[in-house]
Amino acid sequence: MTAAPIQTYGAHARATLTLGLPLIGSHLAQMSLHVVDTIMLGWYSVTALAAGVLGASSFFVIFILGSGFAQAVMPMVASALGRGDEAQVRRDTRMKGRGGPGLAPIDEPVSEFRLKDGTIADLSRRLIRKGKKVAHLTPAEGRLLRVLLENPGKVFSHRDLVLLVQGYDTSPQEAPEVLHNLRRRRCHR
Repeated sequence: MTAAPIQTYGAHARATLTLGLPLIGSHLAQMSLHVVDTIMLGWYSVTALAAGVLGASSFFVIFILGSGFAQAVMPMVASALGRGDEAQVRRDTRMKGRGGPGLAPIDEPVSEFRLKDGTIADLSRRLIRKGKKVAHLTPAEGRLLRVLLENPGKVFSHRDLVLLVQGYDTSPQEAPEVLHNLRRRRCHR
């Protein structure tokens, strides 16, 4: 990866204004609409103005509550997209539904998998049960197992698995060693 070229303060100011001017314009337009609405309602009657203020205030509280959850989810989705973790993108997007009434419905990811041989993989608790035997997983092992169980039949390269499980990219030569360490830790328990 190459380093980004160093920019001058003027270049940063131009880039910021390029991004900021449309936002400034839209906020000024929105504010002018509210000013015009207030003037028109005031000319009509005091009761209409009071009803308009009460309605706008009630809507604002609900709007801020809903948009706050959406703004909290955006950085998490961006981070997962940056790692290339599509499953985490879907989970984070569904998390928006936990915000409150009127938002998207909750769709929880599956956290328990039952295999054909009776083995139960409980990913929320990071453990595997088969009969009376219980094996506890490290967080990385739990993420690896989730990736494999949520994508049956899909073939991953070592490098893809390291990116999905550990969250960083490696060279094709280094990736098998990272995964081998996970496997070796599993075998020595």
